[in-house]
Amino acid sequence: SIAANGTVESECYHEIGIEGQQWFWEFDCYGLSEDLCSTGYATVEGELKPHLILKTGETYLATMTSIDVTHAVKNHDFGMMEDVVPGQTTYLWMPAVEETSFLMLCAEYCGDNHAYMTAQITVSD
Repeated sequence: SIAANGTVESECYHEIGIEGQQWFWEFDCYGLSEDLCSTGYATVEGELKPHLILKTGETYLATMTSIDVTHAVKNHDFGMMEDVVPGQTTYLWMPAVEETSFLMLCAEYCGDNHAYMTAQITVSD
């Protein structure tokens, strides 16, 4: 659940992985069953982009790393933004409260193709 101050309160959550590198995102479901988490590719604005599918009503904790430069996960729908830093692990709570589909962007300039560093996230039953 999401508290009034915007923090996530959950004793039961699923851990997933997000890795950034110039200029794409890679998702890892860490062995979760496909009904809880799956990955693939989606066509976004005519290009294949990484696609993460999460289950409605579940809470996820993303462990995030970068293999090259600093990136930042950003999405307005989830109200999320967190740096992804080389040599460090950062964390982002992702409560999948309702069905939706949105783009995840990189909000930290990471080089020439920064503007194309997007991924699709879908929350569905």
